[in-house]
Amino acid sequence: MIYKELLIELHRFLFWFKPKHKKSELSLAEIMVLTVLYKEQCSTKQDILPSKLSEELGLSRSALSPILNELEKKGCIERILDEHDRRQIIIRLKINPDEFMQERKDKIVEVMSSLSQEESIQFLNLLKKINEKLENTND
Repeated sequence: MIYKELLIELHRFLFWFKPKHKKSELSLAEIMVLTVLYKEQCSTKQDILPSKLSEELGLSRSALSPILNELEKKGCIERILDEHDRRQIIIRLKINPDEFMQERKDKIVEVMSSLSQEESIQFLNLLKKINEKLENTND
């Protein structure tokens, strides 16, 4: 069945975009957390609460906590008290977010250069269509 092959190929594809961090290898879950933190930092210029992070990722706080612990151990994030509400802990990137994303961007450029312009546009349109369907399904 095509879905089994698709799943295998998606896993293989994602494996190649797994960045290497100086201190250690990052898991896919850790990459997802860092990507959301990067997106939040770029769009709002603010740090993020664990509750918002878990909501963005679709994870429970208890599932997110060990991932944050690992990222903190690896020196990628820090947990700090919110200056405005000292009961709140916010998550802040410690690594340079541009360097983290640049490695992924370089890999995408390398991979996409093997496709023609038409294939690249088709691939982008398919990704957009799939993401739209996933976003509408999760509402």
